[in-house]
Amino acid sequence: MSAEGFTAKVTARSQATIPKPIRDKLQLKAGDRVAYREERGRVYLERVPEDGTPAPLTPPHAASKPPARKTRELDHHRLHEMLTSRR
Repeated sequence: MSAEGFTAKVTARSQATIPKPIRDKLQLKAGDRVAYREERGRVYLERVPEDGTPAPLTPPHAASKPPARKTRELDHHRLHEMLTSRR
């Protein structure tokens, strides 16, 4: 299933669960850190290496070659739907 098919509910503490297939793809486990960045209506999510120094996030369309790290691009409107939809 593609990431566009996942939804998450934002809690009162502004938290949302990263869907398991995405956690698996990014090899995330409890205690790992992630970096977020919004650019032109899109949100980018990247796993932060264990040394805690994230590489600058570069949107896939701006890179001359594929990103060195696994990133996921979400459309702003789709992200809004994902975060506000009810199960």
